[in-house]
Amino acid sequence: MSETESPRRFRVGYWIAGAASVGVAALLVFGAIKLAKPARIIYGFATGAPSMPGCRTTVASEATVGPLWYRVVNLACGRESMHMVYVRRGSGLGWIALPALMSVGDPVPVSVRQASAETFEVVLSKPLADGRTAVPLAFDRNGIPKEMQSFDHGRQKPSVPLGRG
Repeated sequence: MSETESPRRFRVGYWIAGAASVGVAALLVFGAIKLAKPARIIYGFATGAPSMPGCRTTVASEATVGPLWYRVVNLACGRESMHMVYVRRGSGLGWIALPALMSVGDPVPVSVRQASAETFEVVLSKPLADGRTAVPLAFDRNGIPKEMQSFDHGRQKPSVPLGRG
């Protein structure tokens, strides 16, 4: 064996290592792209800015009422529409906004108002079947909504517990 064969093998090793590195990097980029969309959807729902593929998201209203920040979001998905009310009470939750109400079709939430020093209500665009024009929001001692109320084309569905009593 001459001295010239050894450097060639050494160079071939660099090419193999380089190709393997490019392959691993390509797999990482591909994985990040595939995971980015679901992660963005989850992040949006956790921050009060939901988005779903094939839907158009609009913020209908956003304001602060006393110690409560709220955002009303409408998702238009073809002929169907979904409405969500996100709330954050105080500064303890940081960037997290939790859904307090979700409706498919009707009722359409318009805003949130303060009913008393410690109680809030979601104002609806038209009355429910029982005549109510607003739905109460209840919070636990940490400022987290006790439940997420849900409606499906005007019919109230069982609430989803969120906070502790």
